[in-house]
Amino acid sequence: MRALVFAAAVGSFVCGPAWGQECNTIESDAERLRCFDKQFPRASTAAVAGPESAASSPMDGTPPPEVGKPWTLPRFLQNFRLANETAPSGALRAEPAAFSYAKLNGTEYSTSQAALIWEPSESWFPQDTYLARNGWGPVASYSINRNSLPAKKSDVRQGAVGLYGVLFRIAADKEPGEITRKTLFGVLTKIDAAYRRNRVDDTKSMVYTIDNIAESRWLFDGIPYGDKFAWYLTPRFGLQAEDRQHVKSGNPKGETHSLFGQLKADLYPGMISDRMKVSLLIQRYVDLSAATGIDERHDTFSKAGVEFLLYPPRAAAAALQPSIALERSYGADLLNGLPRQGLTQLTFKLKVN
Repeated sequence: MRALVFAAAVGSFVCGPAWGQECNTIESDAERLRCFDKQFPRASTAAVAGPESAASSPMDGTPPPEVGKPWTLPRFLQNFRLANETAPSGALRAEPAAFSYAKLNGTEYSTSQAALIWEPSESWFPQDTYLARNGWGPVASYSINRNSLPAKKSDVRQGAVGLYGVLFRIAADKEPGEITRKTLFGVLTKIDAAYRRNRVDDTKSMVYTIDNIAESRWLFDGIPYGDKFAWYLTPRFGLQAEDRQHVKSGNPKGETHSLFGQLKADLYPGMISDRMKVSLLIQRYVDLSAATGIDERHDTFSKAGVEFLLYPPRAAAAALQPSIALERSYGADLLNGLPRQGLTQLTFKLKVN
C-alpha cells in the first residue's frame, strides 16, 4: 500500500508541469501568481504547526495557551520586598535587612532587623489626579527588631498600613512623577498607622508617623558602586505620635508627640573597590509633649559601618542582593521603638526586590 501511495505521488509530480514552466509564460502578474498558487498550494496552519500545535488550538475561538513563556510570580507577590525598616524607599534609602549571630562569654545571641514590605508597582488612583501623577499608593509592612543578648535584650514587632508617594518636586524638566537626577528639590513622604508591640517591656501601642526624605541633585555626586569616588546625603525628618494602650502594671499610659530628624551619608570608595560602601548616620528624637507620668525623651542615635556587596554591583536589578557589614551603633533608636544600647557586630545583610 505504501508503495502505491509513493508511486502515485511520483507520477503526479512527473506528469505535472515541470516546476511551473507554463505559469512563467503568463504575462499578467495576477494571473501568473494565481497559476503558481494552483500548482503549489500552501499547507494549512495546522499542517505546518504539526499535530501537537493543531490539537492545542481550541475550536471555540479562544486563543491557544502561550508556549515557552517563563513562569513568574503573580503580580501581588512581586510587590513584596525585604528591607531593614519601613522608611520611605527613596533612591538610596532602601537598606537591606540585617541578621547576625555571635557568642559572647559563652552565651549565644542573635540580632535581626528586617521588614517585609508590600508596595504596588502602579498607583491605585485615577491617572489624571495629583496622587497618581506623583506615584502615591498604598503600602503595608511588618517589621521585626530583635536582640537576644540578655544584657541588651529587645524585641519590637510592628505592623503598619499607609500611603507613600512624592509630596512635591521642583525639577529642571516639566515631567511629573518620580524624583530623578534632574530634580532640584523634592520630598518623598510616607504616612502610616502602626500597631507596635514591645515583647520585652510588654507594651502595646498605636503609632502614627509622617515620615519624609528630602532629595536633590545637590545632595549627591558620582555614581554608587562605580570605579570612582561617590557620595550621597539623605536628610530625613518627620513627626510621630504614640498612644500607649497597654503597659505593665504601675507604668503610665497615654500619648507622646515627637519630632525627629536624621542625616545619613553614604560614601562609595570606587577607587578601592566597586563593592564597598561606608555609611554614617545620626538621628535626633525629641518629645514635644507627653502624657502625665511619662518622661519626655531627648535622645540621639548614631550608627557607622562598612558594607561589602556579595553580588556584582552591575546586577542592581538582581532579586537577591546579599552583603556583609561591620557596624557600630550607639543610643536609643526611638523612631523604631528600640531602647538605648551600644553594639558592635558583623552582620549578614539581604535585600529582596
